[in-house]
Amino acid sequence: MILLKCTICSGNIIRTKNGLFCDSCGMPVSEMNLENEHMIESRNRANEARKNFDYDEAIRGYTQLLTENPTDADANWNLALSKFGIEYEYETTPSGGIHRVPTIHRLRYENFNQDVNYRNALKNADDNAIEYYMTEGKKLSAIQEKLLELVRTEKDVDVFISFKAEDEFGNRTKDSLIAQNIYEQLTSRGIRTFFSRISLQDMTGDEYEPHIFAALHSAKVMLLVTTDIGHVNYGWVKNEWTRYLDLQQENPNQAKTLIPVYQGVAPEMFPKRIPMREGIDLDKPDAMLELIHGVAGLVGKTDALQDNQQAKLLMGKMQEALEHAAYADVIRYGKQLVECAPNNGEAWFLLFMAENRVQSAEMLNTLIINWMESRYFANAYEFSRGIRRQILEDVKQRFAQEEIRLRKDEKAKAAARLAEEGSRKQVAKAKTLMQTGQYQAAMQQLDDNIVLSIEVNDLRNDCELGIEYEKIDKTEYLTEQLKKLCPEAMHTFQSGQKSGKGKIGFGSVKVKWRLITTILMAVGFLITYVGINILHMSMNAIISASTSIATIALTLYLYSWACVFSPSKNLIRRMIVMGIEYVIFMVCISVGKGLGTLLLILIVGFSFWISLQDYKELNNDDDKRLYKLYEAHLQPTEAQLVEEYRERFSKLNVYAPLEDLTTVWEAYMKQRIR
Repeated sequence: MILLKCTICSGNIIRTKNGLFCDSCGMPVSEMNLENEHMIESRNRANEARKNFDYDEAIRGYTQLLTENPTDADANWNLALSKFGIEYEYETTPSGGIHRVPTIHRLRYENFNQDVNYRNALKNADDNAIEYYMTEGKKLSAIQEKLLELVRTEKDVDVFISFKAEDEFGNRTKDSLIAQNIYEQLTSRGIRTFFSRISLQDMTGDEYEPHIFAALHSAKVMLLVTTDIGHVNYGWVKNEWTRYLDLQQENPNQAKTLIPVYQGVAPEMFPKRIPMREGIDLDKPDAMLELIHGVAGLVGKTDALQDNQQAKLLMGKMQEALEHAAYADVIRYGKQLVECAPNNGEAWFLLFMAENRVQSAEMLNTLIINWMESRYFANAYEFSRGIRRQILEDVKQRFAQEEIRLRKDEKAKAAARLAEEGSRKQVAKAKTLMQTGQYQAAMQQLDDNIVLSIEVNDLRNDCELGIEYEKIDKTEYLTEQLKKLCPEAMHTFQSGQKSGKGKIGFGSVKVKWRLITTILMAVGFLITYVGINILHMSMNAIISASTSIATIALTLYLYSWACVFSPSKNLIRRMIVMGIEYVIFMVCISVGKGLGTLLLILIVGFSFWISLQDYKELNNDDDKRLYKLYEAHLQPTEAQLVEEYRERFSKLNVYAPLEDLTTVWEAYMKQRIR
C-alpha cells in the first residue's frame, strides 16, 4: 500500500480518531481517501516537486488533481503554496517543540489571502485542517506584505543574469564565471545588471526573494547563462526563467526579452518554452561582442564609438558571407548592423541583395523583382546614394514595365490557354495514331500544333523515328544489309541455294506422304492383277476396287499438299502423272498376263523412283552445309543487326510492339517450302 507523505517533513500521513495528521511533525491534513493509490501517487509526485523547488511541475500536478476533484482541499492548499513558492523550514522551540518557518520564493503582488485556491481550500477543508490553513494564511500574508514593502524600495535594473552558482560539491561553476564576465562588461557601459553573486552578497537567504522579485519585474532583458543543460532545469534557475517568461506572457506590451547564452550545449536540448531564436552560442567568433552590443541596443545604452566599430565589423562579415552565397548569414549580420546604424544605406542594400539571393549588384539588373513586397527595399532606396540608388531605381522601372506588359498580355494569355487546350487534344490524337503505327499521320497532327513544348518536340522525334521504321522492309532488311556487310558469305550462301533445288522430283515437302500414296497405288495394282490372273474375278469388280484404292491415294495426296499450301503447278504435275499411271495400268490389264505384268513392274518402279528422288532431296546434305555457312559467317552479324534495329527503334515500343525482322535462314526455308 502506498503511503501519503507529508509536504513538510516527508513523514507518513496517518488517520487518527481526530482526523489525518503527519506522524512526524503533526501537520494536519484535510480529509481524503488514503486507499486511492493512484491519487496518493500523483499527490506524492507533486509534493516532491514542490520540495525540490520545481514549482511549475508541482503546479501541474496539483492542477491535475483538481481536474479530477475540484473540492480537494489539500490540493487547493498545496497549489496556493506552489504558486507563491512557499518553503517550510524547521526551528526547534525552547520547549523542545517544532516550529515551522515559511519562506516565500515566488513573491506575487496578489495577496495570499485573496488567492482563489487558498479560498477554495478554506471552503472545502474539514474541522481538522481549516484552523491550520487559516493560521498559516495569515502568517504568509504578513510575510508577503513585508516583502512587498522592500520591493517598493528596490531600484530598477536593465538586465537579469540567471545562472547556477555552485555545483553539488559547493564549487563555483563555469556558468558563474561567464556570468560575471558579462556582468562586468555590461556595468562598464552603464547598464544596470542584477547578478546574484554580487547583488545579493550582503543578504541572508530569506531576504533574497524581494530583490529577485523586483529585478525580474523591472529587467528588460534576462540572460540565461549555461554550459550544461542540467543547470537550466535546476530548481532555483528554472524558478527564475519560468517566472520571467510568465511575466512576459502576462504583459505582452512590456519590453522583456530572454536570451539564452550557452557554450558546449546543443540548442535543441533546451526546453521548448525557451525561445532560441535570440540565443547566443559563445563558441562562435565575436559572440560576446555581439551579445553585449545586442543587450545595449535592447536597453537603450548604445555608445557611438562602439557602434561605429561594431558596424565596420558587421559590414565586413556581411560582405564575406555574400561572397560565399551565405544569404542567411548576410541577413543575420545585416539586422544587427542596422540596429546600431539604421541609416546605413550599404547595409540595407546588401540586405536587399541577400533577400533576392544575388551575389553582385549587377545581377539585380537582370531580374524583375517585386520591390513592393521586399522587407528591405524601402530603406535601401531611402539611404542609398549614387550607383546603388540608380540600380534600385532601375529595379522599380523594370517592375513597372513588367506590370504594363502583363496587363497587355492578358488577352494573349487567354488565347494561349485556348491554344494549349487545342494542343493537348492534338497531342492525344497523335499518340493514338502512333499506337496504331501511323507515324506519318501523327507527324501531320504535330506539325499543325502551334504550341511548342518539350512533350510535342519529343513526340515529333519519335514520329521521325517511326517514319524511318515504316520504310524498312522487315522481310528483306537483313538480307540487304548482309549483302553489304558480308558480300562473299552471302554470295556463297545464295549460290548454294540455287544448286540445292530438286531437278527430278516435284519438291521435297511431305515426300513421306507421296511414298505412302505410291505404296497404296502399288497395293491397288497388285490386288487388280491377282484378281484377274489368279482369282479370275470379273472386270467390273476389279475396276471398281482399283478405282476406290486410287481415289483414296489421290485424296491423301491432295490433303498432304493442301496442308502445306504448295504451289499449284507441282500439284497439277503430280495429278497428271498419277492419271497417266492409272490409264496405262488399265491398258495393261487388257493386253495379257506376260506383257501386262512387265508393264506393271515398270510403272510401279517409275513411281517409286520419282518419290525416292524427292525423299533424297529432302534429306540431302546441301541444307546442312548451308546452315553451317549461315551459322558461322552470317548469323553473328545478323544478330548484331537485329540488336541495333531493336536499340534504334526501342522508343517505339511505347506505342506499338516492334515487328521481328526475317532472318536469312528463315527466308531460305520459306523459299524451300514453296
